[in-house]
Amino acid sequence: MTLITLIDNIPLYSSIEEAETWGSQYGLQGYHTHNYVAITGYMGGETHVEIMNAMQGGIVNFLTPDQLAQGNFVVTPAEISAYNSILPELQGPTQNQTVPQPTIPQEQLVLQTTTTTPIAIEPKPQTQSRTQQASRTAPATRY
Repeated sequence: MTLITLIDNIPLYSSIEEAETWGSQYGLQGYHTHNYVAITGYMGGETHVEIMNAMQGGIVNFLTPDQLAQGNFVVTPAEISAYNSILPELQGPTQNQTVPQPTIPQEQLVLQTTTTTPIAIEPKPQTQSRTQQASRTAPATRY
């Protein structure tokens, strides 16, 4: 049992059961068939027009977690959005549990403290480039 493809954003399944389960989300009953790459597939709802009208109204019957586990039924962007909006409800009530923490012996840390005295750093005097130094110390040459 698998999702074969989407036709007009409507899933085509390899079994009647999957097609009818998908269609039940929209209040649809029955199915019809399509041939896709030489494979007969099943689509929920009796006609395309019926399916398109039902999809415009959105999901009316959300599938249970057990039903969802039986196939790939949340396939359109609208279905994904709808199921994401009720996801906590699908997962059922959660229990607050306290996870026991392992007992780990604590090491005794010895902290060493040091005091530092700020040191004033004086800026270095700017040095002249070598060419400037050489021109001052070089004797003038006469020709």
